Amino acid sequence: MLVSLRQTALIHAALCIIFIGALCLVMLLPSQITSRRTVMLANLYSDDNLFLLDLERLITVQVTSGFTWHGTPALSPDGTRVAYVAAQNRITNLHMLDLRSRERRQLTFFTANVSNPIWSPDGDKLLFDLDSGKDSGLFVIDADGGEPRRLTRGSHRDATWSPDGQSIIYVHQEEGVNLWIMNGDGTGARPLLQWDGFRYFAPAWSPIGDRAALVSNRESADLELYLIDLETRQLTRLTYGAYMDFNPVWTPDGSAILFESWRDGGPGLYLMHIESGDIIRIRPPV
Repeated sequence: MLVSLRQTALIHAALCIIFIGALCLVMLLPSQITSRRTVMLANLYSDDNLFLLDLERLITVQVTSGFTWHGTPALSPDGTRVAYVAAQNRITNLHMLDLRSRERRQLTFFTANVSNPIWSPDGDKLLFDLDSGKDSGLFVIDADGGEPRRLTRGSHRDATWSPDGQSIIYVHQEEGVNLWIMNGDGTGARPLLQWDGFRYFAPAWSPIGDRAALVSNRESADLELYLIDLETRQLTRLTYGAYMDFNPVWTPDGSAILFESWRDGGPGLYLMHIESGDIIRIRPPV
């Protein structure tokens, strides 16, 4: 079922609430959409905090506070927990917030920066990046805590799980910027695309599982959105124009993509219906 006008209106209304409730808001970045909620990162003048938007009740709740930086939020599949990174002494580590109890816990204690947590589809694990020179790579940790387990070693980031949790697509930056795919346990790593000199990044696996959205500069000096058919490896361009489109996020039914773009001269949020190609700008109130 395609994203309805009501769903689009709900997203619009929720964003309006954010803009009204945080007058010093600079920009909103989508992180993840579920059937009822989306976690968004609000960049404020004084600090960076996370807000939870409930699209059914059209309310927002600030879930972090203070002057430290909080970023890259990811809502658990059951909607009860938020994983995010927070900075302390200029180092970011992985944290968890239980939305029911409001309990916060730090999950990782690296001396290098952690970023981009993403939940496994069953909600049992979190995948994340570690930026630590020769020790960089992708790690996985149990959502309840414990010792992180390394999956890859190298300049790898921005991973996305398959809907069944059996595979992972990620950005491989050692020979250009390309997309690779591996098994969920880190074995069988191989290129998803043969690198051709262009950049491929920001993958987002479709909820249906047959394709992924990504960003590339392969046909334009600017960044555009593409779809890749995961069986044929065929690329289909989605967006056109002399502007940057990036950070694709799927709607739960796989019929549309929410993304950021500078197509109107500044940062904005847009919703693209895959079947029709129609793009709707989600505007805050004037």
